[in-house]
Amino acid sequence: LPKEVDLHQVIVLPKAEWERIQDSLGSTTREAACILAEKKEREEMHLRSKAAVKDWPNTIMGLAQRKLKAKQLREEREEEERKLLDLEEEQFQARKRKEAIDRAKTYLYYQNERVKGLHSALLLAEVLKERDAQVEFKKLKSDANKKKDEEKEHERKEAILREQEEAHQHYINQQALRRDQLEQ
Repeated sequence: LPKEVDLHQVIVLPKAEWERIQDSLGSTTREAACILAEKKEREEMHLRSKAAVKDWPNTIMGLAQRKLKAKQLREEREEEERKLLDLEEEQFQARKRKEAIDRAKTYLYYQNERVKGLHSALLLAEVLKERDAQVEFKKLKSDANKKKDEEKEHERKEAILREQEEAHQHYINQQALRRDQLEQ
């Protein structure tokens, strides 16, 4: 013992008494530890229960989660559709702008005097070419009609000659028949 310790203040305890005191002090710590362990075990059981119930489809939380997930999927799909429509609209507008620019460039090009002159010369050449084709067609048609008329006239003359020859042959046959009858 240290020298400054007053021996009248020191109490000597038997071993059994000392262990009882130690046990009573340790029991409060043990009780606190036990309470803490029970609390922790309840929390773990609660978490396991929540984890098990989480995937059940027929619970209120499961229904809410399904609705939330369906809503998220619907919103994502709608967002994708909006993006696609926006992209199509942008491409359509770009095509319209390009077509308008091309029309304007073409219009300005044709307003140039040299191009106007060339264009009118080309048009005149096409008109003259078409007129020549029409004249040629008219001539061919006239020639074809003339040839057809000549063929018809030739056929008519041949028919007249055949009729005359047949009439002459008929006349000769009639004369021969009369002669034969007179001879009898």
